[in-house]
Amino acid sequence: MSITTRHFELLKTLRFFKIPQVFVMTISMCYRYIYLFIEVIENTYLAIKARVGTKIHYKKGQKIVAWRMATLWQRSVQLSQEVYSAMLSRGYRGEP
Repeated sequence: MSITTRHFELLKTLRFFKIPQVFVMTISMCYRYIYLFIEVIENTYLAIKARVGTKIHYKKGQKIVAWRMATLWQRSVQLSQEVYSAMLSRGYRGEP
């Protein structure tokens, strides 16, 4: 059974149990973008490891991690704005 099939079965089950549609839609969008988020985290980790290496003072490591977390937050906000704009351009009005 593929991930997509399980995804749709989960959504059908939630709707069967009368979970409000706004929650089902939110879960659906989170489920789709979690893989993108994980990929960004992996790329960030590899970039830090490539730039810094394995030996680093913990203070400098904290600064690097904090900076990368802020960058990741900015990217996620930008992605959410782009997704919302794309949804609006396709006729989204609050109901899927």
